[in-house]
Amino acid sequence: MKKIFLIASIPLLLLIFVNCESTSTDSTTRYRVSLTAVPTEGGSVSPANGEYDEGTTLDISATPNEGWLFIRWEGDYSGTNSTAAVTVDSNKNIAAIFEKRSYALTVNISGEGTVDEQIVAAKSTDYESGTVVELTANPAEGWEFIEWQGALTGTANPQQITIDEPKEVTAIFEKKTYALTVNTTGDGTVDEQIVAAKSTDYESGTVVELTANPAEGWEFIEWQGALTGTANPQQITVNEPKEVTAVFEQTGFALTVMVNGEGTVANNPDQSVYEPGTVVELTASPAVGWEFIEWQGALTGTANPQQITVDEPKEVTAVFEQTGFALTVMVNGEGTVTINPDQSVYEPGTIVELTANPNTGWLFEQWQGAATGSNNPVQVTIDGPKEV
Repeated sequence: MKKIFLIASIPLLLLIFVNCESTSTDSTTRYRVSLTAVPTEGGSVSPANGEYDEGTTLDISATPNEGWLFIRWEGDYSGTNSTAAVTVDSNKNIAAIFEKRSYALTVNISGEGTVDEQIVAAKSTDYESGTVVELTANPAEGWEFIEWQGALTGTANPQQITIDEPKEVTAIFEKKTYALTVNTTGDGTVDEQIVAAKSTDYESGTVVELTANPAEGWEFIEWQGALTGTANPQQITVNEPKEVTAVFEQTGFALTVMVNGEGTVANNPDQSVYEPGTVVELTASPAVGWEFIEWQGALTGTANPQQITVDEPKEVTAVFEQTGFALTVMVNGEGTVTINPDQSVYEPGTIVELTANPNTGWLFEQWQGAATGSNNPVQVTIDGPKEV
């Protein structure tokens, strides 16, 4: 019984095997053709899986999805054309191989710094389509990140970018700028000589030479703040906001003398700046027709000359008052004029008689100016400066 069972089983197994390989209807052999997309999200293939008569020429095609590329056929057919003709002469398993598109991400630098690229999805040599990349701008020392330009914009840092086509990004870095504040204590100025380029403030790393210039009667003592010591000039590197103070100390005081009216004042000793405690004698000298009246300001009274001690900056005014007026007589032609009384300055109200004396061959014609007419002699009352 067992032997008979085995003999009967062999034809059955052969029948099953033949049915798996092909099917035959009316002497026509049919084969199964299976098309597969690898990976399935990469695209689609046609025609649909099915059975076809032996000898059939089957047109197959692979269509990539957006962001994917068809690469090649594998399995029972090989080739790189997305469409092909396959002769059905056996059961066939054919796979269409798709790959993610990959794009270049070009990152440029303007200034000094670097950009880190952190991948938020897998990548190949270039970035696969749809890859999200986080870019972080890292300024070099003394520089600062300003903005992104190109396929990225704005100042956010870090910032993400999706690679769905070739993209180019530029990270803009600029030199940091810092303020250099220079103060003075006392009277003087500070010159700033730049030993490197500068903008509104000084670019980071700029070397500036500071020179302290004391005013007259002052001397430079020292630097304070971001600079110290007495060296002058001295250089400072501006790599952060810095503040410097130049300290000046007074070595002498000015004595300013002014005149109200007409006259002069002699200083003894006569200096522009005096050491503290110096005693100066002031002598007022009125102009002709003027008299000294008094001192005002740091000196008072009528004593002349008078002494003043210069222990701080001081200001003095010498007041003069007019005591008479000048009479100026000129001649047009040839002759002389006799002035009676003949003085350089006349008290107000003085009457002066003028007599014109023509030279030989000349005649007196007339008076002009403060006196008019042809009377000769003529009188002039001096009630102010006059010209005849």
